[in-house]
Amino acid sequence: MRARSSVRSHPSCTNCGMVLASPSGLRVTFLGQFCVGLAVSVCAAATHGQTSRPSAATGGNRAELLSMPSGRLMAEGAWWTGLKAAPPVVEFDSEIAVLPWLQLGMGITGYQGTRAFSPQGNFAAYGIYKDKTSVLRASLWDETPVIPQATVSLYDPIGTGLKKGNALAFAKRFGEWDASLGVGTGRLNGVFGGIRYQPARLRGWEFMAERDVIDYSKPAGLGGGGTKEAGLPNGRQPIAFGAVYYAEQWGAGIARKHGATELKVFSQLDLERKLWTPKTEDPPRSVGINPRPTGAQWAADSAPAESLHRALKLQGFQAVKSRYVDRVFTISLTHPDLPRPSQAAGRAAQAALALGPVELREVVVLYADPETGLDVAEFRFQDVVKLQQYLLGDLPRASLEPSIGVRWLNPGAHALMRSDFADLVDKRWRFEVGSSSASPLGVALSGPRQTYRLEPKLSAFLNGPAAFQYGLKLQFDADLRLGPHSRFQVQASKAVKENFSGYPNVTRSDLPRVRSEFFKYEEGLNLKLDRALLHHYVQPAANVYARYSLGFYELSFAGVGTQWLWLPPQGPLSYELSVDALRQRKPGSATKMGDYKAVTALAAAHYELADGVTLTGRAGRFLARDLGVRIEAKRRFASGIELGGWYSVTDAKDFGVTPDKNYRDKGVFMNVPLDTLLTRSSRVRVDLAIAPWTRDSAQAVESPADLYKMLAGHRRNLANERGVSRLADVDDDAPTSSRSAVGLRTPVGDTAAQSLRRFAKYPPELRWGDAGIALLAIAAAARLDERVDTRLRSSAEPERARKAARATDALPRLGMGYAALRALDANDPKASWLGRSAFEAGVLAAASTEVIKRAAKRERPQLGLQAPARDAFPSRHTAVAFALAVPYAVESGNPWVYVLAGATGLGRVASREHWLSDVVAGGLWGAALGHYVVGVRSGELRAAGAAGLQLSPGQLAWSGTW
Repeated sequence: MRARSSVRSHPSCTNCGMVLASPSGLRVTFLGQFCVGLAVSVCAAATHGQTSRPSAATGGNRAELLSMPSGRLMAEGAWWTGLKAAPPVVEFDSEIAVLPWLQLGMGITGYQGTRAFSPQGNFAAYGIYKDKTSVLRASLWDETPVIPQATVSLYDPIGTGLKKGNALAFAKRFGEWDASLGVGTGRLNGVFGGIRYQPARLRGWEFMAERDVIDYSKPAGLGGGGTKEAGLPNGRQPIAFGAVYYAEQWGAGIARKHGATELKVFSQLDLERKLWTPKTEDPPRSVGINPRPTGAQWAADSAPAESLHRALKLQGFQAVKSRYVDRVFTISLTHPDLPRPSQAAGRAAQAALALGPVELREVVVLYADPETGLDVAEFRFQDVVKLQQYLLGDLPRASLEPSIGVRWLNPGAHALMRSDFADLVDKRWRFEVGSSSASPLGVALSGPRQTYRLEPKLSAFLNGPAAFQYGLKLQFDADLRLGPHSRFQVQASKAVKENFSGYPNVTRSDLPRVRSEFFKYEEGLNLKLDRALLHHYVQPAANVYARYSLGFYELSFAGVGTQWLWLPPQGPLSYELSVDALRQRKPGSATKMGDYKAVTALAAAHYELADGVTLTGRAGRFLARDLGVRIEAKRRFASGIELGGWYSVTDAKDFGVTPDKNYRDKGVFMNVPLDTLLTRSSRVRVDLAIAPWTRDSAQAVESPADLYKMLAGHRRNLANERGVSRLADVDDDAPTSSRSAVGLRTPVGDTAAQSLRRFAKYPPELRWGDAGIALLAIAAAARLDERVDTRLRSSAEPERARKAARATDALPRLGMGYAALRALDANDPKASWLGRSAFEAGVLAAASTEVIKRAAKRERPQLGLQAPARDAFPSRHTAVAFALAVPYAVESGNPWVYVLAGATGLGRVASREHWLSDVVAGGLWGAALGHYVVGVRSGELRAAGAAGLQLSPGQLAWSGTW
């Protein structure tokens, strides 16, 4: 398993952390300061009496009893992490409820006494076997007073496969008792069940018993032998029982199962909580009763302006400029630590009301991004009386919002105004320990336009030659402001102690070693120049941003590159293009270059859905000169923590993992803002990425200054949060969505139930006249079946035509994916409605044609096969294509989508997958279902009327009379 992590903060972006690595290239990078920050958050939460939302699974047991699925899921945003030990087995697992109906998890299981691989070969020194596991759980429907909750669990969908299995479980609550019953396949082979008892008198305690159907005596495929050699139990001992005690964020338990005693400790955090710790260390504000000058005094004397600037800079503001004209007070500034522009604007406006002229009637705050120096937003507070009442707690935010104007800034918007500013540069130096600019264990020295940091970092490797490999180092960072939009960043590190040198080279890939030999850059105690980069940022046009970089990007590569980003202030889409000319650095040397060169070019599109979900697609040329695509999906929780995954496909021939297929780079990642954890505001973010292997395909250079990551949060604050989230740190944000809203918060079972209720309320009525017309059309096509197929068989180039025709097979799949994507976009109600209608029609078409196929049992036209397929009538591809096309053609006025649906049908005939009559029948059936779904969902059908299929020479529609 591989993971990478980096810290993105002001004033620089650094790379460091804990790294877990395996003989297969398992690498996990995890920042030490994240562990410290997490511990700080838990302690602070306990100190200040903050409480977590209860887990739907109760007690921090994920969605399991002891080992079996319980039929429950945790509450949305719950993050469970646990360590279980029952020698000779030790398990580490972590699961997150990413949506109300979806839960994902990963883990590592160590088998003491069993060698990872055979005693011979390259991996002979790699100690005990450590199995990488994964789990996916989804709720099919929620519990009702009568019906139990149902969940499905998929074990090891991504992993070694040693624990592969599927399970369907049901759960029903009876007072203090929660009963579960399920059936599994694979590793969970059989019927299982259990009971959970949570006595109200013993708050925090729960007691469990279960029937465990896992057969531990079966060989697990371990390289040095099966589970018997590892000392695991032989055969099944199905009855297990245990007890758990849990507090707010932690818990512990004991269990007796399979003849062994198991001990467990775990933590459970709520990612939907906005702040885990109060900001007790932020600088004091400019509030209270202060002597305020008049407008004439402000114009005649610079002392009042200097006093206001000094107060703002004591709060951490930088690049402060101001102007007072015609009772309008304008401030231009930025803040290196506040994560939201609205926080900075609110604090600045609060200072203006406390120290500005008494006659002012309007406050304008111009906010610039602290890293790029580019203008981002304008906040116009048009009613200072309401603003003052809001800041004092006498006015709700709903009454204040109409008087606030927020807009995205573009180049030249305030060029004339800026020429009138009086710039007061802060010449003082500031020394901080454990500040927001450094890690909790680091020190920082900040001066005019420059910052220096020194902090310890821990790098760790798991699953290597030793049970635990580590590297402790000191890291130095320097950030120098060379101009308004230019900066120079340097990062160097000196290892104090390490024990992971001598990593063997075991890769068998023919690709350039761009990532698989990462260990060569990590080993040794010599001073390393991790990064030395010059950045320059520009905004050449409205909503267009660019970055130019030159220097050492990372330990492995140096070069020159540029990134361009189109980021409109509204809408879900944004686009970027990154091009870098790179040369590989020599391991162990600070400045020497290797022979390998590469030019990478990646285009990306970011699609932001509702509920904090973002989909990203990247395509182009990667580090190993391979061409391909990388798809990413992530969910952003209320705390700001982001969780996601990626999957890559390139043309690289990398057989280093298995000899029979190419490797697809994939994994999961997490982005953690330390502002949620620390007692002081911070823009520092920690990136953690975990992948099963460290390979060379689909790899990109590490970008320490990603424009999208730096600016997308500002757009989210201005657009989705209306520019008033945590205004002046007042936390009164209204919920942006609810579980009943259209989008990702609708459980799968509820969606299906709603569809079934609609179809039951408005059942279709068969009209024999219309059905007769349809049958005549199919019969006419059937008379041409043999003639058309004979012509295709006698074609001069049948194989080429067949390949071209089969290319249309992907159209229905792409259409279903597009419909699902649009259905989840609750930011656009019409697009969501159309997507849900099209997806629903496509599912109906696919399911119903499968039933008809099994009844008709018609052979396909590809004769001569030993066992010809008997599922020709009707064409499922064509039915799904027309079912998808109808909602967009009817409701959006896009008749050209029928061309794509027709191309799918022609392709099925040309490739000799179907007879012509199969395609005609599938098209008619799919179009009828599409019109029916649109009619039902749009309310065109009424209970008092009848519905039927209407066919005429120029029209095919589902109609009703009332």
